[in-house]
Amino acid sequence: FTTFLLSKDCSIFDPSHSRVWMDMKQPFSKYFIASSHKTYLVEDQQGPANVDGLTSALKRNCRVIELDLWDPTESNGETEPMVKNGLLVLSKITLSEALKTIRQSAFDRSRYPLILRLSVHCSCEWQKVAAKLLVTHLGTKLYLPSADPTDWSKEKAIPTPWDFQQRILIM
Repeated sequence: FTTFLLSKDCSIFDPSHSRVWMDMKQPFSKYFIASSHKTYLVEDQQGPANVDGLTSALKRNCRVIELDLWDPTESNGETEPMVKNGLLVLSKITLSEALKTIRQSAFDRSRYPLILRLSVHCSCEWQKVAAKLLVTHLGTKLYLPSADPTDWSKEKAIPTPWDFQQRILIM
């Protein structure tokens, strides 16, 4: 029932306003960007970690989401960096779960770039694992500067949202 109430059929929002009307060829600094803090938490700042928090933020057209990465607890059988809110928090999700969810939902509502803000608390060893997982799960959607022929250091080549459509940027 709640889904129906929140559906387009019951919305008072004018659908013509859902299209991007701004000039998206301006530098990123010219825009306000919808962002989310502790995106993986589903209730509040202390709430449980769950991929539903990521899905919800992306469905609301959030373009900056945050993940806090921590070393796994190997004694618990964890084999990859974990997304959680601090050292002692028991509620967590694997980085792979988070990245799969992001890849599936990143561009459902908007073709403009998704900025992934990583707060990395991992050792060097686990940072390397995290980097491999980012490339593996995000694939061609992940923006890799080394694969970009554009020289962004030139004054006329300032990056814009238009330039990074369907791409995930790491911040």
